[in-house]
Amino acid sequence: EKVKGLQPEDIAAFADELHTVVCEQLGLSDPEQLQFYTAIGSIIDYGLGADGFMELYFDNGETIRVTLDGTFNLYKVNEGKSGGKPEADVIFAWPEETAEENSIQWNQLIQEAASMIADEFRRRAEDLVAKRPKSKSR
Repeated sequence: EKVKGLQPEDIAAFADELHTVVCEQLGLSDPEQLQFYTAIGSIIDYGLGADGFMELYFDNGETIRVTLDGTFNLYKVNEGKSGGKPEADVIFAWPEETAEENSIQWNQLIQEAASMIADEFRRRAEDLVAKRPKSKSR
């Protein structure tokens, strides 16, 4: 909750576009239902290895959180390891070139990362539904 209160006013273009594409892939009609939070430099970053997280809010009050980590460490992306630390739910590699130098590569990253994030939200939503008590019918 502390990290949520420390969000910068100016959200990075990458985060803004990622949020938009994840909303599209999840078929959300209200983009406020999905929130993006940066955690860079926080205990979440150092303790969990996550640069940020997204939360999906449901009308019934339930929330699903997916943690994200962008890295230049290809071993971490391919093997999911960072010295035995806990890992983010979705790990993706930052392009070596800036968005201005290679916008095609950055757009591809946004599409791929959004797809992984949307898949993780879907998986967690299925798990959430599966854990609900079954209603008894007479």
